Amino acid sequence: MKKIIVFHSIFILAAMPQLNAATVYENDFSSEPTLVFSAGGNDSIAFGASGAVDQANGPVVYATNGQWVVSDSGTDPVWDSVNEELDIISNNSGRRDGYGIFIDTSSATVGTFSVSFDVTYFSATTGTNIYWGLFQGWDTDTGNILADIRLNHASDLLNIDVENGASVAQVDATQSFDGTGSFSYDFYVSEAGRPGDCVALFFTKKDNDEIGFSIDNVVISNTPAPPLTGMASYDTGYTILQVRTATNAGNYIVASSYEGTVLGMAIDGTMLWTNALSGFVNHDIYCEDLTGDGVDEILAANAEGSIYCMDSSGADLWSFKTNNALMNAVCVIHSNTTPYVACGGFDKKLYYLTASGEHVKTIHSSTYSQDTTWGPNAPPNGEHNVNFLRVQKYADGSEDLVVHSTVGWSSKGHFYWFKPLADLPYQTDKVDKDFATDNHGYMSEHDTDGDGTNEFFMGSSGHRGSACMTKFDPASRTFSLFKIFDAFSLNPFGDTHYKVAEPVIIPEGTNSYQHLILHGHHILLVPPNMDTNTTEIVESSYSFYDVQTHPDDPAKLILASEQSGGSCIHILDTGDPTWKTAYANFTPPGKIATILANTDNVWSNLTSFAQPAWENPEPVFLMTGDELNGLDVHFHDITNNYTSPVMLNWLGALQKQTTNWRTSANGFTNEEYRTRLKNGISGYTLTQQQAIDQFTPHYAGVPGIAAWFGHGNDPNWYQPETIKSIIDNAAGKKTVMLWPECGADSSTNFTFVLDYLFHPVATHANSNNAIVYFRAKSPQWQSDVYRPHWNRFLSGEFADSFVPALEETGTRSADLSVAGRMGLWQSGAANSWGARAVPDNASYYGQRKHANQRLLNHFLRNSVYNIACGAQYINNFDATDEYMSILWDLIAKGALFVPQRSEIVSINPVYLGMTEPDPRFDGSDRQEKFNTWYDEVWEANNPMVISRKGTEWAGSPVSDWDFSRYASGAKERRMDFLPSYPNGLVMMAPPQQGAFADTNAVRGAMTEHMHPMYKNIMQEFNTDGRYFISSDGTTTNTADTYHTTVSNAIASAAAQLPLTVSGGEVAWVCAQTSPNHLRLTLIDGGYLNPKARTATVTFNTVTPITITDVLDGTIFSASGGSATIDVPLGLFRFIDIELAAPFFPNNGWGDFASKHGLTGNTSTDWDKDGLVDWGEYVIGGNPTNSTDVGMQPLFDVASSNYIFCLIGDDSLSALVLTNSDLVAGNWGTNGLLISVTSTNGLLGSYTNTVDTTGEKLFLKLQVDN
Repeated sequence: MKKIIVFHSIFILAAMPQLNAATVYENDFSSEPTLVFSAGGNDSIAFGASGAVDQANGPVVYATNGQWVVSDSGTDPVWDSVNEELDIISNNSGRRDGYGIFIDTSSATVGTFSVSFDVTYFSATTGTNIYWGLFQGWDTDTGNILADIRLNHASDLLNIDVENGASVAQVDATQSFDGTGSFSYDFYVSEAGRPGDCVALFFTKKDNDEIGFSIDNVVISNTPAPPLTGMASYDTGYTILQVRTATNAGNYIVASSYEGTVLGMAIDGTMLWTNALSGFVNHDIYCEDLTGDGVDEILAANAEGSIYCMDSSGADLWSFKTNNALMNAVCVIHSNTTPYVACGGFDKKLYYLTASGEHVKTIHSSTYSQDTTWGPNAPPNGEHNVNFLRVQKYADGSEDLVVHSTVGWSSKGHFYWFKPLADLPYQTDKVDKDFATDNHGYMSEHDTDGDGTNEFFMGSSGHRGSACMTKFDPASRTFSLFKIFDAFSLNPFGDTHYKVAEPVIIPEGTNSYQHLILHGHHILLVPPNMDTNTTEIVESSYSFYDVQTHPDDPAKLILASEQSGGSCIHILDTGDPTWKTAYANFTPPGKIATILANTDNVWSNLTSFAQPAWENPEPVFLMTGDELNGLDVHFHDITNNYTSPVMLNWLGALQKQTTNWRTSANGFTNEEYRTRLKNGISGYTLTQQQAIDQFTPHYAGVPGIAAWFGHGNDPNWYQPETIKSIIDNAAGKKTVMLWPECGADSSTNFTFVLDYLFHPVATHANSNNAIVYFRAKSPQWQSDVYRPHWNRFLSGEFADSFVPALEETGTRSADLSVAGRMGLWQSGAANSWGARAVPDNASYYGQRKHANQRLLNHFLRNSVYNIACGAQYINNFDATDEYMSILWDLIAKGALFVPQRSEIVSINPVYLGMTEPDPRFDGSDRQEKFNTWYDEVWEANNPMVISRKGTEWAGSPVSDWDFSRYASGAKERRMDFLPSYPNGLVMMAPPQQGAFADTNAVRGAMTEHMHPMYKNIMQEFNTDGRYFISSDGTTTNTADTYHTTVSNAIASAAAQLPLTVSGGEVAWVCAQTSPNHLRLTLIDGGYLNPKARTATVTFNTVTPITITDVLDGTIFSASGGSATIDVPLGLFRFIDIELAAPFFPNNGWGDFASKHGLTGNTSTDWDKDGLVDWGEYVIGGNPTNSTDVGMQPLFDVASSNYIFCLIGDDSLSALVLTNSDLVAGNWGTNGLLISVTSTNGLLGSYTNTVDTTGEKLFLKLQVDN
């Protein structure tokens, strides 16, 4: 579904035949139209393909081609045959009346549409204006545009929606026409001529008590557009993050991809070469001639700690590496005429290399740095990392090396000026906060004043609210500031995402220039004087990762790929008169086009999808704002017709209670939290009763509410007694209380907050349908929660009310956070868990915060994964984005299966039993603010079970012994929101045995909550994040030596799962939906780098009969115990697997298999004694002991009785079969069917008398269930 514009009025809809390309629609009302009336003012009109559509506010009237549909409430439409015009005459002064026209434009072409009409205004008691508006729709050949008529509402165009795949987009904002006369308007349409295309024109009165007006001579014509030559796109197949240019008998493009592949491309888009390098991201690319032959070499600063050098064909020349710290910047500087490579990264050092890669010199920042850190537990002052390296060239041929420094994501840094190979800078310029409102993520250099030296232009990396461009003029050593957020405040652009501002210089006329700042999906054209009032902003639908000016033509810009998973390099020619139109109407080819097409297929398949009768998914609670962005009809269809998802009323942050209750008399004895406040969101203004009363009205007409009740800076917005009263006033409706950004305080001060606030509130919430949604910072649920002050939560005391959720902004270890929450859920410490998706989840590196994805495909796949894993409480930013709204239907219709925890069968039997965290393990997640933590000696001598989580490891490889490598399949600290876990998800959970286990915990044993298959097969390895610790707590093992033991155990245990999935970046979850069915969810795991994937499903303990995609009906075949399933680019597959035999059914056999730790496959012979496990169950054997084969049948010669024993299971029946020949002949039955009637689980004896008069007879016992 696309973005839609909605409106209120009475509508006349006319679907006209296709006309020629010049005149699309024309009507002078010389003949009387046929009118079709709806029943009343709250009815809806559907336009488009026939089909069932409905809405809660009234029935739907369907408009076919050539019909006009009018609501008969409050207005009298009149065809004036004398004047040949269409009149609207009001008979109800309380209505804002109007009408509209839908016009088929499937024969039109891309270009300009001209709209003209005449208006005559009747007399009125007040008001003189008519509102009119225009929008474009498409796909009405397969779907419907739904117009909701609510005449008492304001007369803006605010209430149109779409169904069944149709789409609508506003052409222009609502316009006002004053008085009588003729009017005309031109608008540009970037897509046209498709089946189902239409435009719509609407008119409505401005004021209630006006009388009416008439419309005549409506003409819409179409002028084909000239080609938009201002922007060209070239698909590379890669998500391109950086673009540069290099010289080789002319200039060509050098680009670096998400996975670190470097490629060469001709300016015309011809691919020249690729080099995969290390497989890890490059943080910088630099092109320069190192050999003097006039051809540039290419240098890459790689996250695995190397500088790579390639020749002009992409071939490797040399590499340089001294340690594992990431390399962040590289350039080439000349001393006299000798080139040297200067490079630096996050080990706080600057290196000089020869042109052939030999090490020349190392300069540690501690010898000269003036950078400082701040706050508690900060790294030392007087050290920094290299953010950017630039070369200042002078007219005499000399050069200076310019180092821009950083200590963290809020660091403004310094410029350090070095003569080539000098040990110390000769000049330092501090970037003062008065000239930089955020840290810097981009830097370019241009000589704009013509003095022979370049000025530096730096762009911010962060929230739009602090976005800026900082200019530094080295000649005068002066800074100037352009506040991007001020420029946005003067323009109607509303997003607030995290972006990198990327300023370059383009020519303006013949003698001037403009600053062009690429800022997400906006381009700001800033005059030389950097005046915000005269800045022009051009908006596109997509954001781009990088921009570079073309060296041969600075008016041409080279753009990297779109941030939403794009795969193109683009040339934007600002010298072409069509460039702004081309940029504003940009529709990407390549991967994004495929994603959109794949998503359209899902929408189409959902229309006919029927949930399998045997599935019973759990409900999902979405915390959704009331700003529906035109999705009203869709939203109400979900809430009125489906039980899930449950749309909670999202309130955000309401006013807070005054702080005068924080006294010793009220038990508030902690001084640290007594004075803590969270300002800037809402005020501390309300009495206790006022605070209670502000919530109560919001429960009306909704299933419940969700709101902030505190924040990590100040959890105590309301007194505990206040919160309890708010819950009580909900009268049983759901109350979700959010505490964002909590858990960062691991001190004893937070123990007070738990005891004073959270424990009493959670206790009250337990039995009152309320949820404490603890939205902690990323390390909480795998580290800090295992400190003693969290023991009451870990015990399961608050399992019904306390929901572990996360703020994963900036995290590089999302694979661990899902393992931590799953472990708490499966253990019984919590009965639900929560997830969240926000823009800055897409940023793993604060210095390069590219988090302005406009197509929320990564959000969608992440949400599908979390929900398929069992997350029920989803708190998404942009939840009402039209693209994301498909998630509503996936849940509502049951295509996305939401399992109970006891249904999940894709958890590896091996898990980490988490003990109180080692300070280094816990602290590395809390060091996000600074990036100067790297200590080479400490790293070499302290191998950790889990490490490299801090921002200084952005994009770096995990160690060979890191849990993430061998458990989740992660190779780097980056964006593993969709982890592969090829051996099944390996949980991080409370210890269940030994010295660390809480044997008195309310939750009981973890296996009591899990699928029955896990009852006796779980294996625990304890760790504090640094060491592996023995079960009795007496022995520690280092990660670099013991990890193979754990890794091998995980790999071996995977064979006990019914199936596993491999094939690279494919996230997966499997749940049992019935005794004979498994539901497998497969997801493209490239969070920001989507690709078409191939999943190999290996069947370990089950045998499939059919393997079917429940959405599109594709049937996959298994061969040799495995099946290959393609996963569409940017999407997912929902697979139903029908089994040949029941898997752990809810009966005696299922209990038997669970008790003995069997695979659940009836044909498996676990102990290799010749009797299958099912047979052991039936006759009382022990499937894990080859010497115990149970009570074998026997034949009593004297009585001719065949005697056998069967377990007391009333699902069993038996036949004694006979045959006189083992080789030939048919087996016959000897007597009647014997049905077991007992359910006691004990062996019972049965006798069958056999006729022994024949020469020979063979007997066998056949047992069925």
